[in-house]
Amino acid sequence: MTIDNSFVSLLSFIDAEGGCDTCWQWLSGTNTFGYGRISINGKRRIVHREMYKSFYGPIKNGNVVRHSCDNRRCCNPLHLLQGTQKENVKDMVERQRIPSMISNEIVLEMFQYWEKGYSQRDISKIFGYPQGTISNCFKRLGLRKV
Repeated sequence: MTIDNSFVSLLSFIDAEGGCDTCWQWLSGTNTFGYGRISINGKRRIVHREMYKSFYGPIKNGNVVRHSCDNRRCCNPLHLLQGTQKENVKDMVERQRIPSMISNEIVLEMFQYWEKGYSQRDISKIFGYPQGTISNCFKRLGLRKV
């Protein structure tokens, strides 16, 4: 692994005192979803994605970096794994991290409709929830089509 200035910059904002098995907390700014954020070469980047790339290499196009620990500020590479958004949603459902306004099963089913090309308006008619509620739920969870 080649250590560059951006990696060294990342390390200066991480609390890794607990050792390799604990969450390494990001101590600086976050985005609206609570994930650590940093500027590298004038571009905003998500910290856990940068840590993943520093330790494991590129992230496959369309994939996400998931947290095995469910801690959005964690950037311990041992807690990070690459996968699809569908796998990430499955993790959220299994770990009961879906907003309580709509049951886990229904959110997962709505997301599957959305992946198939249904609009949020169509999903709203099918499930009987306001389109804005569906939109907010997807935004809060960072759900997006791949």
